[in-house]
Order: sequence, then C-alpha cells, then structure tokens
Amino acid sequence: MPSPTNTALVAPPKPKDTLRCLSAGTSKSDGHLDADSYTARRHQRTAVRGQTAIRLSCVWLALLGHTILGICQTRTPVSHLQPARTPSEQILYKWNKIGNKLVAMAEDFPENKYDFRPTPAQRTFAESLLHVVGEDYRLISTIKGSHVGPAGDQDPSPKDFKTKADVVRLMKQVVADGATLIAEQGDPGLQREVRSPYADVLLRAWYVWVDAIEHSGEHYGQLVVYCRVAGMVPPDSRPPKPQ
Repeated sequence: MPSPTNTALVAPPKPKDTLRCLSAGTSKSDGHLDADSYTARRHQRTAVRGQTAIRLSCVWLALLGHTILGICQTRTPVSHLQPARTPSEQILYKWNKIGNKLVAMAEDFPENKYDFRPTPAQRTFAESLLHVVGEDYRLISTIKGSHVGPAGDQDPSPKDFKTKADVVRLMKQVVADGATLIAEQGDPGLQREVRSPYADVLLRAWYVWVDAIEHSGEHYGQLVVYCRVAGMVPPDSRPPKPQ
C-alpha cells in the first residue's frame, strides 16, 4: 500500500512577515500587494483626501463670499446717506445732548434728595449740578472773551440757588447760553485762539468746547451713581415710553 504523500503545512505569515514580504517585493500572485502597489495605493488615498479638502475649502469660501456680499448689499449706499454736519453743528449737537441729559436728571431727582451725597467726602446732588454750571460758564466766558453767567469766577453757591427749581432753571440757562454762542460763532469761531482759564497757553475754541462737553459727561456718569445709590433709575436708562 503506497504511503501517503507528506503534505507540508505552511502557517500564514505574521504581520511582521507580511511587512517584510512587502519590503522585499512579494509578487501579486502570492495574494499580497507588492511594494510598488502598496505605495501607489497610499498616494491614491492621499490624493483623494487632498481633493476633498480642496472641495470643502471652496464651499466655505463660497459661503463666506455670499455672506459678505449680502452684508454689503444691505448697507445703505454712501450716496443715500445724510450729509455730514458742519463742525459747529456737530459740536452743538453734542453740547445739547449732554446738557439736556443733565437737565432731565435735575428735573427728575426728588427735591428732598437734592442734598444727598453717597459719601461724606463728595458733593451733594445739587452741588454737583452747580459745579457743572460753574465750569460751563467759565469755559463759555473764555470762548466769548467776556463774562457770562452768575457773578464771580466760583461755582454757584447752594445758598444762592436754594431750591430744585432754582438749580433746574440755571442748568437750562447754561445749556441755552452755550448753544447760542456756538450758533453765533459758527465754524470760523471754532478755529479762534482763546486763552486758557487755567494756564498761560492759547487754545483753539473747538478744544475748549470739547473740554466742556467731556467735563459734563464725566459728572453725568457720576450722578448716575447718585441715582442708583438713592434707589432710582436715571431717566436716560429707562425704557422708552410706548407711543
């Protein structure tokens, strides 16, 4: 009886052996990719990923461009905008805006709290308003070249303006006097040289107006705190009344 033919059993290559075969150039007939095919496949996958990234970038750029175009199209064309105001008109607008905010606050604050001060070291509410009036009149007098306002170079005294009505009336008067001077002098007046009331230096009138507006704004912010500490909401911070 013929002896059975001995068949050698070959174990499948281990991963390490497969890599070794690839690096050695295993043929396609062995069921494995040779090194060239493996490299080609890797390059193909890399190319596909690159093309996908490019397509996504193009999509994002298209969306971004569409968004920017939409924003630009919704903006009012320059030709349809209101023309810029003259320099004196712009100064007048800012002067009246902060002045009227202080007037509204003075009218709104209860008279029985006009002597309120958040801390002992600070001015009372009435003294703060009178200080704004005093500084405004000092700067208005500087620009005009002659004295305007209550007599003297000091802040108006609460002894002379004892009631809420007195203080409100004076606040309204200084705002009106400043507005009148700005309108009278116009744009040429803003370029006039005036002497600073605090130093031996000449200043342009527009700079003095900006200084006065800034000073009023600083004290408006301070008086907002007075209102809040006193349990009140400043008029300018309240929601608008329904029409």
